[in-house]
Amino acid sequence: MVFLAMKYDAQHAYDFDSLLEESSRIHGHLCPGQVLGVRMAIAGLQAVGISDPKGVDRKNIMVFVEMDRCATDAIQSVTGCSLGKRSMKFLDYGKMASSFLNLKTGKAVRVVAREEARQLAKECFPDEPDKYKAQLEAYKILADENLFTIQPTTLTVSEEDMPGRPLGRVQCHACREFVQDRREVTIGNCILCRACASASPESAFFSPSVMHNSHNGMTIRSKIWIDVAGEPVFGRGRRFLLEAIDRQGSIRQAAREINISYRKAWAYIKSMEDRLGFALVIRHAGGKDGGGASLTDEARQFLKNYRMLEQGIHELVDDRFRRIFAGERKIEEAACSPRSGGRTVVVEQAVGMALAHDVTEIRKDEFKGRAFRKGHVVQPADVEHLRRLGKEKLFVLSIQEDEMHEDDAAVLIADALKGDGVSVPGEPREGKLNLVASQGGLLKINTEALRRFNRIGEVMCATLHSNTVVRQGQVVGATRAIPLVVKKITVEEAVQAVHGHPRAVEVLPMRQPKVGIVITGNEVYFGRIADAFGPIMSRKIAELGGSVVGIEYAPDDEKVIKEKLRALLSQGADMLITTGGMSVDPDDVTRFAIRQLGAKDILYGSAVLPGAMFLLAYIDYANGEGSVPIFGIPACGMYHKTTIFDIIVPRVLAGERIVRDDLAVLGHGGLCLHCAECRYPICPFGKSV
Repeated sequence: MVFLAMKYDAQHAYDFDSLLEESSRIHGHLCPGQVLGVRMAIAGLQAVGISDPKGVDRKNIMVFVEMDRCATDAIQSVTGCSLGKRSMKFLDYGKMASSFLNLKTGKAVRVVAREEARQLAKECFPDEPDKYKAQLEAYKILADENLFTIQPTTLTVSEEDMPGRPLGRVQCHACREFVQDRREVTIGNCILCRACASASPESAFFSPSVMHNSHNGMTIRSKIWIDVAGEPVFGRGRRFLLEAIDRQGSIRQAAREINISYRKAWAYIKSMEDRLGFALVIRHAGGKDGGGASLTDEARQFLKNYRMLEQGIHELVDDRFRRIFAGERKIEEAACSPRSGGRTVVVEQAVGMALAHDVTEIRKDEFKGRAFRKGHVVQPADVEHLRRLGKEKLFVLSIQEDEMHEDDAAVLIADALKGDGVSVPGEPREGKLNLVASQGGLLKINTEALRRFNRIGEVMCATLHSNTVVRQGQVVGATRAIPLVVKKITVEEAVQAVHGHPRAVEVLPMRQPKVGIVITGNEVYFGRIADAFGPIMSRKIAELGGSVVGIEYAPDDEKVIKEKLRALLSQGADMLITTGGMSVDPDDVTRFAIRQLGAKDILYGSAVLPGAMFLLAYIDYANGEGSVPIFGIPACGMYHKTTIFDIIVPRVLAGERIVRDDLAVLGHGGLCLHCAECRYPICPFGKSV
C-alpha cells in the first residue's frame, strides 16, 4: 500500500504541530478528532485562499460546522471563528464535515472526512492494537486526498446572519421578551418570538401543539425539513417564503412579509430549484401591472404535499407525547369525574326546563316512539303525561357557555370523521350518528387518525375493517359523544384529531375491470384435465362488477404465455390474470413470461396462506397514463374459495398501487382457518389492521 504524505501549499503555510498543540490545550486532551479537525481547518482555509485567519483575514472567513464533536473545537481554534463572533454557524447534521467561506471573494468549499481514512489508519499502523492511537498517528501523516473530499460549493449569508451589530431588536407581543437579528415571526400585525409563534394556529413553525402542556409542565416541539443528497432543501421557512410569494405576487413583497432580504429570498428560490430539479417561481417582467412573480403548478403541488407530510408528522408527535406523558391521566380523570351538564329534578319542578334527553312512550300494540324530544321545554300540561309514562323525576339540562349537548357534539364530530363516499343521514339520537356509504366501493379507514380520535376519551367512533368492500347505503361506522354534555374544547380537539386528508372514514369507488385470463399448464392445454380455473375466475370477476374479454390457454412455454397476454391486451383488457405456473418446478414459467412482457414492480410471494406464491405486477401504458395490473394466481386458487386474490384485487380496483409492505403486513391475520362453511369477509382472514 502506498500512502500520500501530508503536504501544504507554501503560499498558505500553517504550522501544523503548533496548531495541534494549541487546539489540544483548549480542548483539554489530544485525540483523533482534534487531529482531524486541525487538518480539516487547514485544508478548508487553504482551499478558499485564507492565509492568516486570526490576523489580516479575521473578518473574511466564516465556517459552517456540521457536528458538535472534538473536531469542532479544533476548527474553532485554528480559524479563530466562533458562535459568539457570529463567524461560525452550527448546522446540527451529525456529519464530520465543515464548509469554509471567504467573505471577501465569495469562494466556498465543503470539506467532508472520508470514511476510508479509518481503514487506512489500520494499514499505516498494523501493529498498533489500539485503533484510536493508530488513527491519531495516521491522521497526522496522511495527505488531504486520503483524509477528505473537498468540493466547491455556493454559500449565501443573509445580512442578519453576518457578524456585527444586530440589525434589529423587537419585543415579542406574547412573552414580552426581546428578539434580535430578525429571528422574530410576524403573523398579521403580531410580532412573536419563534417559541411563542409555535403555539399559534396560524403558524406551523412547530406542530400545532408545540406548547402542549402535560400535567407536570413538560412540552413537546417538533420540526421537519427535507434533504436532497444530504443537503437541506425545504422546511418551514422556505414554505413561508413560497406561501408569501403566492399571496403577494412578488418576491420582494414576500421577502418583506417574512422579514428577510430580497437577496436571501432569491438565493433560497435558486437553491431549491437547483436541488429539486424543477422551477418553483415564474417572474413576470414589466407590463401594465408592473411585473411580479407567481408559483408554478409544480410548486403548488409540492407545497400541498409538504403540508400533508408536515401535518401528519406533527399529529403523530403530538399524539405520542399526549399518550406517553399526559394522555393516560387526562383520560382517567375524565372517566372518573362526575357526570356534569344536567341535574335531576322531580317532574313538578321541571316546568320551564329543557329535557336533557328524549323521553320514549310505549303503548302495547299501538305505538313505540318519542313522546318528548330532547331540548323540549316542559309545560304544566306535560306533567301528567310524563307521570303516565312512569316519570317521577327528570334529567334536565344545565349547559354552561363552554359546553354543548351530546347531539350537537355528535353532528360536529361525524362531519369531521366522514370523507369521500360517506354520508351522515338522519338526526343524532342520544349523541349517536351512523356513518353510511353513499356509494359502493372499498372502505378505507385512516387508522392513525381514528386512534387519535378515540384516545380523547369523551368521544368514540367504531368502524368496519379497512379494505372491506361495502355496498351503497351500508353502515360503515358509528360515532357518538359519550357524556350527555361535552366540553366544547373536547369537541374541538376531536375535530382536530381527524382533520386533514385522508379523512378517518372514506369509501373509494372501484372500477369495473375488463379482464383477460390466461390458463397455463400442459395438462390443461393438451386436454389431459378439464379447466377448473376459468369458471372460478369468471365468477369472481362478475361478482366485482367486471367482465371477461377473453380466456386463453397456453402450455408451459414462456413465449406462448407472453403472446397470449399480449393478445388479450390488444382486445382491450385493462386487467390480466394468469393461473398456475407459480411454483419453483422447472415447468412453472409463468412469472418469467410476465417479466418478458415488460412488467414492472413485480411482487412475487406474499405472507398469506393460501396464496404464498401469489404474483402481482404492472404494465405501464405507453402514454404514461396508468397501468394494467397482472395477477399471478397459484394453484390454491382452484381449491380454496378465498385466497389472497380476494384480499388484494378490490384494493387494486380502487386505484391503490400495491407495494411489498402491503403484502408483508398481511401476515398478521393472513392465515385462513379453512372453515367448513366459508363466510368471508365476515371472518378474521386478511384483517391485518
